[in-house]
Amino acid sequence: MINGDILGIGRASAYKLATSGLFKTIRIGSMIRVSRKFFEDWLKMEEMEDKNCPP
Repeated sequence: MINGDILGIGRASAYKLATSGLFKTIRIGSMIRVSRKFFEDWLKMEEMEDKNCPP
């Protein structure tokens, strides 16, 4: 599962993000796993978009 602590979001929001289709996920029992590299790449892209958008 996407760690909500990293993004500053709650568990429900992390679940919605993980199941949104933005990430390639692997389900292990009831756990949803996201590749750390894929997540970090996505996070960098989000940060770059935030920097390019005027406030």
